Amino acid sequence: MRKDGNKYTSEKMNYDEELKQDFPLWKFEVDPDSGEMLWYGYDSAMGYKKMPVHSGYFGSLHLRWLMDECPERLEQILDEKRFQEYLDSVQERGTDMMLAIIEKMQKTERDYLIALEAGDVVEQMRLRNNYELCAKEIVREEICFC
Repeated sequence: MRKDGNKYTSEKMNYDEELKQDFPLWKFEVDPDSGEMLWYGYDSAMGYKKMPVHSGYFGSLHLRWLMDECPERLEQILDEKRFQEYLDSVQERGTDMMLAIIEKMQKTERDYLIALEAGDVVEQMRLRNNYELCAKEIVREEICFC
């Protein structure tokens, strides 16, 4: 994989019979202004097809880690054309882990149980928001940087 600033290009080539030319199998870039991530897959019938990357919170963190710390793994995922599928699975696992942690905290934290019993919805939401922040930090370390 070749890196030029915020652009990554496959070293694997795809030969276009019609144009009689080799083209990189894929291109990947991060827009420096908006932070938007774009993936371009090469198709001999259509040329490069622009595909915005929708990765969610955990997928985005994991992708940035891959770009910085594990570019060979990122290259393998891109070469296998399972990029979006991979990020979706990271996001789904992260969300599932986060929700499980929040649920456990709601069932075991004394303050939440007291607020629930008293019917104090405002306190329940305040605590739930706090649990969500804690869960995000836990999951972030577990899933995004592994």
